[in-house]
Amino acid sequence: MQFLAPIWFTAIAAVLIPLAIHLWNIRSGKILKVGSISLMGEASQQSSRSFRLQDILLLILRCLILIVLAGLLAQPFLRHRANNSKIKGWVMIPKETFKETYAKFKKPVDSLTNAGYEFHYFDAAFTKANILDIVKDTTRVTDTIITNYWNILARLNTKKPANLPLYLFTDNLLSHFAGSKPTVAANLHWQTYTPADSVSEWVEKAWFAADNNIKVVKGSSNPQGTSYAWYTLQPGQSNALFNTAINNNGAGVSLKSKPQQTVIADTAVFRIAIVADNSQVDAAYLNAALKAISTFIPHKVQLVYYNNVMQVKQKYDWLFWLANKPVDKAAPDMASNLFIYQSGKEQNTASWLSAGNGFEVGNYNAQVPSYKLIQSPKSSAGPVWRDGYGHTVLSAEKDKNLTLYRFYSRFNPSWSDLVWNDNFPRMLLNLMANDQPSAQSLKYDRRIISAQQLMPVYASSGQQTLAAIAEDTDLSHYVWLVLIVLFISERFLSHKKPTLTNG
Repeated sequence: MQFLAPIWFTAIAAVLIPLAIHLWNIRSGKILKVGSISLMGEASQQSSRSFRLQDILLLILRCLILIVLAGLLAQPFLRHRANNSKIKGWVMIPKETFKETYAKFKKPVDSLTNAGYEFHYFDAAFTKANILDIVKDTTRVTDTIITNYWNILARLNTKKPANLPLYLFTDNLLSHFAGSKPTVAANLHWQTYTPADSVSEWVEKAWFAADNNIKVVKGSSNPQGTSYAWYTLQPGQSNALFNTAINNNGAGVSLKSKPQQTVIADTAVFRIAIVADNSQVDAAYLNAALKAISTFIPHKVQLVYYNNVMQVKQKYDWLFWLANKPVDKAAPDMASNLFIYQSGKEQNTASWLSAGNGFEVGNYNAQVPSYKLIQSPKSSAGPVWRDGYGHTVLSAEKDKNLTLYRFYSRFNPSWSDLVWNDNFPRMLLNLMANDQPSAQSLKYDRRIISAQQLMPVYASSGQQTLAAIAEDTDLSHYVWLVLIVLFISERFLSHKKPTLTNG
């Protein structure tokens, strides 16, 4: 017997509680009757206490309940060698897409199962199931969970019986593949298909702009790729593509082809502030770039320009602190993202700015000349922009309520040509906009991956360990049965036998 979470056995220490309750018993001293106390002198007061166990059987039951409960939390299972002599192979289909996948590959799946192949769900545990019962289940629906197929394949080396042929049937959507290809030692036959709904459209985002019109981003995805288009709508007015309606929840936007999928337009204000102080030239370049990208930020943008640090009175989403004076307040109280000029020793350089991954800035094949730089110390902050020598130009430190950006250059032509470069606004937009795929994008992504790309890396069968021929049997239901029996016995015994009083 083995356990998935043996740390829960520390909960056995809880048996000290019923042990202390049963052990603690105070016995009063006996009273002796005497005829006279005239000859008895005053003596010191003494008390008599005796520690003894009461209801030993009940105590044992209660301790066993706590011990068994700890064992249940530790998730017991029994690992044993699989009997491979009677198994010809496995047939695997993801549980969340079983209905459609089985319909696509009904003939080969039925042929394999009739020939003696075991059916297993393609999940982390490779759960064994009866395919006939699954097919008869008319209530089964396709799930929307996005499973990483490569992560599951990586578990094959420790779950599957050795040297058995495996037939895997899945769709070929790119959303199921992320990370590195796994290395497996398996006789794997993987067949894929393109889902029937291979083209999808959805409303990615909707928000109120500064002119009180609604900006809408519509996503479109097909096997070849995903694209986005921007639209401007007037509140309460529909057009050929969208329905708009105003209700108690706000302004809702939906595609006419999918009226049930409504997105509420975001009314939040995205606040940006620039503190210039003695960096008026730098602030002017930055202000122009921020105005250029404000229409592409999916919020109503409010851009504020301060000449004096004392004018900052509220919290902003982004605060560009270009002043030489240090921030005089707690940074999380001023902004969610704080961009500061890093102070330090200036040094001349002959290099260019590049993105943190080593490619040209913004990956737009542009090299931005750099002439000066502040020496950057070694720190745990992640580099966002670098120069050609690998020195940090912009770093980011993320805390719970704040992301602090330290800029080791300046928005000034005497430091670099960044402010004159066409990519400057794009760099700021990439920095300020959340470029992570949304849940909507992942849900409706219909891009596909080729058969050559999805296949894992094959290792020689000799690399497979003995653990690969083991099967695990969950023992939790047996432990539950023991726990229920103990609990019923404890309740019966505690009500049948009354608790003894002291004496």
